[in-house]
Amino acid sequence: MRRQSIPDLAEVVDAHLKKVGTSSPGVRALTELLEVVHFTSLKNEEARPLQLRVALVNPDDPDPERPPAPRPYRWEIIRLKRPVPFDVASLAKLAKAADPWSSSLAVYYNQSGQFFVWGLVDQTVHFNTRLVRGVRKRLSAARFVSGSGERDR
Repeated sequence: MRRQSIPDLAEVVDAHLKKVGTSSPGVRALTELLEVVHFTSLKNEEARPLQLRVALVNPDDPDPERPPAPRPYRWEIIRLKRPVPFDVASLAKLAKAADPWSSSLAVYYNQSGQFFVWGLVDQTVHFNTRLVRGVRKRLSAARFVSGSGERDR
């Protein structure tokens, strides 16, 4: 069966979180999270669509596998002074400050399953660079088409 809706995606995310041993706020809360991200992505700022990336990170244990001697350019989390509500209006404002190429919004949930933004994950530019290079290497024989219809080799 093909999954086609936000609640279907929330079920997949919930199952994955449980599979990898991470606590999940439940399908209903994940559906709300995905809907807020979706509706935020439909907004425009200065005639440009908003883009954002969220990372589910527990603020009480943000780096559970921190190496003893982390690399100097390793990702880090910058905590906000106070949590920000996880709603379309707040995310629309934060999306302009958190370019998904270089940062993600650190989000988590309270006991009621309500999400909040508590920080920014910085240095994801290294992750994105590796991701793009890895995809390009694996698909080196394929041709890419840009939004303008021109071929990108």
